[in-house]
This record gives sequence, structure tokens and C-alpha cells, in this order.
Amino acid sequence: MRDPALLVVLLAVSVVALAQDYIIQFVPRAAPPAGQTIVSDDFDRANNESLGSNWGLENGGADYDIDTNQVKHQTGSSGTTIWINDTASATQWACVQRVDSAGSLFNGVKLRVQEDADTSDSYAARWDTSSNLLLVRTCNTASCSTIGSTHSYTFAQDHWLCAYVTGTGSSTEFALWDFSTAPDTDQTNWGTAEVCWCDGGTCSFGDCSGATIINAEPGAGNYSDCASGCFVGLYNGGAQTQDFDNFVAGWD
Repeated sequence: MRDPALLVVLLAVSVVALAQDYIIQFVPRAAPPAGQTIVSDDFDRANNESLGSNWGLENGGADYDIDTNQVKHQTGSSGTTIWINDTASATQWACVQRVDSAGSLFNGVKLRVQEDADTSDSYAARWDTSSNLLLVRTCNTASCSTIGSTHSYTFAQDHWLCAYVTGTGSSTEFALWDFSTAPDTDQTNWGTAEVCWCDGGTCSFGDCSGATIINAEPGAGNYSDCASGCFVGLYNGGAQTQDFDNFVAGWD
């Protein structure tokens, strides 16, 4: 017969080991770096024809509503809605979760939106589910144009598109990620990007190492430098409906 005292000791050791495993598994994510601003919206609220006081329409053709705890862009013209309660610095990122809906094609996030107005200079980072592409565009008051070439990529339903921009002028660099779950709010933990746009095909942004590099200058043409503060937001690039679920953005 085994010594009962020994069994008690073994049982106590097992309980401690299990407790340690539990603690390790449920430690929360690290907080964002000091000095970084984080904004987010899960859109979990009653149906409304407005997204709420944090949001404003940047393009008069846009029509964003709250519908069943998600954002729905109603059928109509392309357009943008921006987070208006905070202005962002030149180095900024934004992520949105894609949800399928009828006719969803060209959608994503806006960065460096210059003004809280009907039209203004900005960058649009988007997916194209009709041709399976990721791309970045510069936009002004009249139109948008694609930066360099597009990146062939199938962007899945319920995934997150994250976009990051840093630098000014010819030193501007853009990077895109695809996450199957909510991204870490500390951007430095994202790892290697899926695709980057950099002047000369050489990127100084560390997360572009190992990514697909497109030789293009994001700072050329009607680019958005964000010299005096600007905005982030959601983007719908065509006359179709689109659902978004969950938005998060950050800047230094």
C-alpha cells in the first residue's frame, strides 16, 4: 500500500502545476507602447442610420449604418466615414474585419485623411474580392489612383485587413497584413507584412523584411503627408453594399 502522505504531496504538486498552466494560458495581452493612442469600435449597439458621435462622413456619397451589431454601407456611391474625435500623427495604422454581403468588392480602411470635410486627400488601403487583390491608392478631392502595382491575394471572409503608413515624401512606406483573428493592439507584435510599397523597392520599415515588396513611391503625386494631424476611417470603393465588423486604429 502506498504511503498516504506521499499521495497528498503528489496531489498538491499536480494542483500547483495545473494552476501554473492556467496562469500562463490566461495572461492578457501586453498593453500598447507608452505614448501610443488606440481607438476602437465593435459596433455592438442598436440599429441606427448613424454610426454615432465618434464617426463622421468624409464623402457625401457614403451611407454607413449600424445594422445587427455591424456596419453596413448601403448601396450607393463610394465613400468614407472617419473617426472624428481624435487626430492621428503621420505614423499610423488601422484595421477592419471584413464581413461578406451582396456585391462587396472594393473595401478597407482610410489613412491620413487630411480634413474632417466632405472631400480631402487621403490613402485608401483595400481588398478587391472581384479580382482577388490587395492595393493602396492615393485620393484627392476628385479621384483616387493606385500606387504602383497591385498584389494578387485572396482575402477571406471574417479576416482582418490591417494597414500601416510611416514616413513622408519619398520616404513614405506602406504595409498591409491579413489576420484571421483580432490583431494585437501593439503593432510591433504583428510580424512580417504580407505586402509593402516602398520607393526604389527598398524598405526601412522592419516588418517589410520578408514581405512582397512593390517598387513604388507612396509619397508621389496627390499623396497625404499628414503634416498637421489627420484622421483614420473606413472605406467603401464602389456602388455596392458592404458589412464591416470591428475597427481598431493607433498612432504615436
